[in-house]
Amino acid sequence: MYPLSHIYVSSQILDEMDASLALGSVLPDVLVGTGILWRKAHHSTGEPFQEHLHSPSLRIGAALHGIDLPGLDFFSDVSYAEGKGYAYQKAVHIKQDIMKLGVKQEHALWRGHNFVEMAIEIALNNQHSQFWRYLEQGQQDDNLMAQIARLAIELEATQPDAAPLVLDRFLTIRGQKKDLAQDYATKLNRIYSLAVEPAQCETIITKAMELIEPDYRQFLNSSIRTIQLALADSTL
Repeated sequence: MYPLSHIYVSSQILDEMDASLALGSVLPDVLVGTGILWRKAHHSTGEPFQEHLHSPSLRIGAALHGIDLPGLDFFSDVSYAEGKGYAYQKAVHIKQDIMKLGVKQEHALWRGHNFVEMAIEIALNNQHSQFWRYLEQGQQDDNLMAQIARLAIELEATQPDAAPLVLDRFLTIRGQKKDLAQDYATKLNRIYSLAVEPAQCETIITKAMELIEPDYRQFLNSSIRTIQLALADSTL
């Protein structure tokens, strides 16, 4: 899921929000941006997280994001309602649109699920944009950022100093459709040597927004309730 989605869900699980929790809530994706493999970064209750994240809410936020607890990305990416993750279930309906961009078939669902996540991010940003300020505050906190840098090194990041740049990107895009489309078109073109126009991505995002509208709130609320129960039973 995209940054504001994670911050919003953490706020609903704990009924609070601050800079440390906001930063923790996006931390696994920040780590991916430093060159750590997705699955390694999203096993976010492991020993390295416990050892190097001294701020409790930074640790909790990372756990609420990842796939161990389970956190939100478990339900978005791995499993939801006895099927694949919610975003992957919806991506089936835009798979052909993704392939028309030039993405090979075996990557179409993977890339498509990102469009579903963008759609949720836009919907939440339209209602809850006030949460961005907590991420801004977290980025400016030298102590929190130092903990992230140490964790990135421990997890063998290829670019351990890149966390501030990843956060800059999050805070520049801020759940805006045009910026999300531009960012993703650039990503697809870099990875697959394509010539995708941002407008093409924007069209697919719009379709994804229509797909999620009937039930994305149900998905979020169900995930929030399940994560709350898992957190209550955990030792975090």
